[in-house]
Amino acid sequence: MTIYPQGRYKDPLEQMIKRESVTCKGCIYSRSEQVFDKVIMICSKGRKHGKKCVNYKERE
Repeated sequence: MTIYPQGRYKDPLEQMIKRESVTCKGCIYSRSEQVFDKVIMICSKGRKHGKKCVNYKERE
């Protein structure tokens, strides 16, 4: 039997929204780029990709 942290027993949609609220997912400045044989995500503004910043703007 696996015991999860307290917040993991809530509605799955609420969990996903909470996890994605601090990421760059859906930002207009987030883009993918091919480096050798890997595809990586980068920020067009030159910021560190992965954490939501003050430049975050939602895609339409």
